[in-house]
Amino acid sequence: MTHAQRVDLIRPGVPGPAGQVWADLGAGSGAFTLALLELLGEGGQVYAVDKNLRVPKHPRLHTLWGDFTKPLKIPLLDGILMANSLHYVEDKATLLKQLQTYLKPGGRLLVVEYANRRPNPWVPFPIAFSGLEEIATGTGLVARKVGDTPSDFGGGTYAALLTRG
Repeated sequence: MTHAQRVDLIRPGVPGPAGQVWADLGAGSGAFTLALLELLGEGGQVYAVDKNLRVPKHPRLHTLWGDFTKPLKIPLLDGILMANSLHYVEDKATLLKQLQTYLKPGGRLLVVEYANRRPNPWVPFPIAFSGLEEIATGTGLVARKVGDTPSDFGGGTYAALLTRG
């Protein structure tokens, strides 16, 4: 997936105004982190969190090496992006409840995941949109699909926006 495709995929879940503060949980090499920074515009900041963080340096990027399933020391956020990272978490409901404590009122959780994938070593706990929607509802969130694109690894990838119901 190209940078422009990543930007287009998450754009519907990252509204203005400029200057928002988000976290990218499971940021990895920063491909989606850079797309998020572009959409946030000048003044926007991102906290990139990962156990294997390899993001490029950027003046509006704060890096935190660690496990995003454990408590994080971050400010209240306008939004959280989880791009291809939720599939590493078995207990998604507990994590979604925890993530809500990091969000300001009206905050958003934007999830990018593979559609209809079987478990494998790289995607141990896959979650189709219908499964995400069900888990979200059980944690007081409403899930809405905001994008679809083909995956570089076959099948498709979706973007879903989760907000408090």
